[in-house]
Amino acid sequence: MPSERDHLAVAEGNQKAIEWLLSSETDFPAWVTTVAFYKALHLVDALLDRRFKAHGYSHRARQQVLKTTNSFRSIYRHYRFLRGASEIARYLCDNQGGKEYRTFSDYMPMSQVRSEILGHRLRQLERSVRKMLGD
Repeated sequence: MPSERDHLAVAEGNQKAIEWLLSSETDFPAWVTTVAFYKALHLVDALLDRRFKAHGYSHRARQQVLKTTNSFRSIYRHYRFLRGASEIARYLCDNQGGKEYRTFSDYMPMSQVRSEILGHRLRQLERSVRKMLGD
């Protein structure tokens, strides 16, 4: 089973992928959003490993733990947003609202991915996780 350290290493690898995608001359907002979500997932899994020594959460179970654990409320809010945005990036459909998109950029342009996904949601989630991990 992956350890806290393993999850943090994957999260760091995802950060490097984000940086590489951002350095490209072509915008990849859907891929940046998807990789940002998976970075968040591994940060959360590192925290859950530390807190509960539990592994192998499904998306639904992970989100339920975040939602129902008072100390994780802030993390949950950002995680839920990132998960929803990544689902739109991957499926071009908002599973919550039922709205469909022709492209991910119709939902969120690259400038908003930089500010909302990376600059706010992922940043806040990572700060909260790292604080709880004592980093």
